[in-house]
Amino acid sequence: MNIQLPDKFQLCDKGTLIAWIDEEGGNKVLKIRPQYDSKGNQFIDFRSIMTELTYELKGGNICGYCGKKFDHANITVDHLYPFSLGGPTIPENLIPSCKKCNQEKANLTAEEFFRLKMFPINERENLKKQMKKEHEEILRKGLSITPKNFFTEENIGHIIVPLNIGHPFHAANFKSIVNHYKEYKQYKYPIVLDRKNYLLDGFYIVILAKKNNDTHLLTTKLENVDVILD
Repeated sequence: MNIQLPDKFQLCDKGTLIAWIDEEGGNKVLKIRPQYDSKGNQFIDFRSIMTELTYELKGGNICGYCGKKFDHANITVDHLYPFSLGGPTIPENLIPSCKKCNQEKANLTAEEFFRLKMFPINERENLKKQMKKEHEEILRKGLSITPKNFFTEENIGHIIVPLNIGHPFHAANFKSIVNHYKEYKQYKYPIVLDRKNYLLDGFYIVILAKKNNDTHLLTTKLENVDVILD
């Protein structure tokens, strides 16, 4: 899929350009340059890049849920389809949100949250529990609440995972992904690839998939995103 891109965008870290918009044959392409830590390990802060890209596209001071204006320090981005339920971190699935709305919405979809806000406050907690129960039933059936057009299937052998990837291993995070797979027989969230199959997000999913000897993975492949390797 092609993600939405602004006409102009540049993101720097400590004076180094790490993401920018380029044009190729009249089409906009997001270029991303990997960074390196003090040990020479390569990494891409993909979620931060998508956050800043979302602010550029949708604004960074008005909550998409309550419509109120906030200073930049009190605005976050929220997944319209929750990350914990398979929603990828791309602009099409992100919206600027104040911290209060983000916390109240929790793991609901944006549609469910707007529906929830139509009910009296004293009825919302029970309704939220019912919605979460419906999510549970969907997962147990092996289904997804996230739009299918976000995803494609990719041969795991074609996915490029740099050998010197700078990714600190958090045992608790990996364990939650393993437990989710054991319970629902599906991966907790899709991985994200650039147009050349370079891994942008979902390192733990790839580890588990290889451990499970899977040959194919559900991915969000971004055809207008290109990682530039020096």
